[in-house]
Amino acid sequence: MSQKNFQAQVVGPQVWNPSTDNVDVEVTLADGGRFGATFFTLENVRRLFQKNRATGECSGGLYLWAANMILVEELTMEVIRRTVEDLLDNGEFFAAFSRFGER
Repeated sequence: MSQKNFQAQVVGPQVWNPSTDNVDVEVTLADGGRFGATFFTLENVRRLFQKNRATGECSGGLYLWAANMILVEELTMEVIRRTVEDLLDNGEFFAAFSRFGER
């Protein structure tokens, strides 16, 4: 699939910290198919483990999971676009993202 045949957008707040946050991303392919995944920074994952140890969630910070989790070092639109392009180009996109239902 050509790397130009998609649109990616962040769902929700449009301001985030590129080093410490996570964001939900919706990708629309040229055929109209819509897919979602959550992009996390490594620092965000570290902070979530700390929070879970403090709150007792996830068996006191023993683990962390999220459906369709994609880890990136920096959370920018450029990184998101390049990640989606690469996943499409190498055939891993449909394993990393979940398809949304019809509107």
